[in-house]
Amino acid sequence: MFISYWQKHLKESLPGIMDSYNKALEGGQIEIAANSFYPHNAISLQTGSNLKKLEEEMEAHHQKLLGFRYKGMTEIQSLHWQTVKNLLGISSDPNALDTDFFNETETLAKYKSEQNSNGLLQYYVDKVMLGYLYGNYKSVVDLSKEFIPVMENSLETIITVLITFYYSLSLTADFNNRDKKTQKKYLKDLSINLKRAEKWAK
Repeated sequence: MFISYWQKHLKESLPGIMDSYNKALEGGQIEIAANSFYPHNAISLQTGSNLKKLEEEMEAHHQKLLGFRYKGMTEIQSLHWQTVKNLLGISSDPNALDTDFFNETETLAKYKSEQNSNGLLQYYVDKVMLGYLYGNYKSVVDLSKEFIPVMENSLETIITVLITFYYSLSLTADFNNRDKKTQKKYLKDLSINLKRAEKWAK
């Protein structure tokens, strides 16, 4: 399940994730069951699932996580859930990811102090996607100062692929708004991203 996306379409992993959830729940392995929700929701979001239906599923998953009393995964789940709400327009600020369980300032500071690269990357992938889709290209470029060092010190996963994808799109979209010096840097970063993509495609 954790490496299949390098050879198969990402959406093909969804049945296996929920099968792991059901088996873990049957075996009383609550932590493993709880850990199944966020990849399922994140992959559903990134592969074009119906947002309204997904938002309803995420609300149901959120209630189950509250029952499990698994705080760490509840934070991540609420982050992805809020992202879907933002895309549906159920938010006054489509770029903000604050929830009752995830405070952008406080939770990020905690993740950084704990060197929680997974938590940070889960945040960054949603943030860069929203930034690109809502036309805030410069905010994505500025955020690269934070997410690139984390990616360089983490295992390459679908999350790093997606962050690189949205970062590249933002660099391209913002290119004509910048001076020659900045454009030169953008081209250098795009070249680096292309080499990463070529490696992942092999």
